[in-house]
Amino acid sequence: MNAIEIKKCDAKIILYEKQQNEENTSDGTNEHSGIQDTIDQLEHNKEILNESTKQNLITRQEMKKKFFENYQRIKEIRTSISEKIENQDI
Repeated sequence: MNAIEIKKCDAKIILYEKQQNEENTSDGTNEHSGIQDTIDQLEHNKEILNESTKQNLITRQEMKKKFFENYQRIKEIRTSISEKIENQDI
């Protein structure tokens, strides 16, 4: 989901930069405008999304590892219970 949002931010940044370049070319000036503020905000949002995505991947990997450990423990318990039942039957 964040990957799509990051791509959207990239696209918006490109559009705003193009618009800013067109305005600067037509005016003959290179003034700091509201467009630059928007571009800066989009770049900041993109950085946040990138960091969030990295953290989500780390968390997901940790959860998968914990799930696997829990699954292995469940298998051990099941085997132990089966062995105890077999030993009591004899």
